Amino acid sequence: MPKLHIAKVALIVRAKLPREVLQQHLPAPIESLGDQLANQANQYASDHQLGYFPALEFFQDQGGIDEFLLDAAEQISTFALVVTRQEVVRVLQPIFSSVRITDLQSLAYTMPTVRPNQPHALKRLAEHYIADKVKFEVFVTLIQRQEPPPGIEKSAKQMAARWLSEVFEELEVTSVRLLDS
Repeated sequence: MPKLHIAKVALIVRAKLPREVLQQHLPAPIESLGDQLANQANQYASDHQLGYFPALEFFQDQGGIDEFLLDAAEQISTFALVVTRQEVVRVLQPIFSSVRITDLQSLAYTMPTVRPNQPHALKRLAEHYIADKVKFEVFVTLIQRQEPPPGIEKSAKQMAARWLSEVFEELEVTSVRLLDS
C-alpha cells in the first residue's frame, strides 16, 4: 500500500472584493462613504497638524469622525470579512485537502500609506477607508501519493491565486511557505 504524503502550505493574501458584491447590500454608494471618511480624517489631520492620516481604529477611540460613518464602515468591513471567509473556503475546498483561514482583517483599519501632502491624497485616502480590501492567512493541505516535489509551495500559490482571482477584483499572494508536516 503506497504511503500518503501531506504538504501543508501557508499563504498570506491581500484581496479586494468586487464593489458590486458589497454595493448590493448597501443603501448608498460605497464611494460616498469613503469620500466622507476621508474628508473628516483630512480635517482632523489638518486641525491637529498631523503629517499622517490615522487608521479608522484611531477615530473609534479618539473621535474626529462622525459615529454613523464609523458604524457604516464597520458594518461594511464585517460583511466583507464574512464574504471573504465564505468564498475562500468555497473556492479552495475542492482543490485542497483542507483549508483553514486565520488572521482575517480589513485593511481599512490599518494605517493608510498616503500622507496629507501627497498628490491626490484625499482620493487615495477615500480608497483606503473603503472596507473592500482584506488580508488573510490561509493554510492549505495537499495529500499526495508520492513525496511532495520541490517547489510544492509555488504550485499551491499558483493554484490558490488562479482560483481566487475569479472571486476577487484584485488579488496578491504576498507570502507563501511550506510548513513542517
